[in-house]
Amino acid sequence: MATIAPTIKPTWRGASAGAFAQLTLTTLAGGDTFNYVKGTGQILVLLNPTGGAISPVIVGAGTTWNTDGAGAKSISAGYAAFSIAAGQIKLIPLDTMEGFLQGAIVINSSAGLKAALINPVA
Repeated sequence: MATIAPTIKPTWRGASAGAFAQLTLTTLAGGDTFNYVKGTGQILVLLNPTGGAISPVIVGAGTTWNTDGAGAKSISAGYAAFSIAAGQIKLIPLDTMEGFLQGAIVINSSAGLKAALINPVA
């Protein structure tokens, strides 16, 4: 189990040519954690360097999420709506799934993936 360390994305406006940020990749083993900051534009990057597809499940501490027009939705099983094929990368804008990211957040079924968390400028 590992904690995915954030990488601060550089400020592009007014930056000199060649501004960049080095991503810090964390190898996941299952049960890995990260910290979500609501409304900041964080992006979770998941890379699959293995020979087969991996279907991670992102689980927060919440059990329900109230959605506009649809009422309460059960989220206790986590977010498991995607698979990452061998050699592929998924970029997940975390604000689009904030309901699943309440409290302590864990990525299960993720052994072998490499991950990076891109944070806004501090």
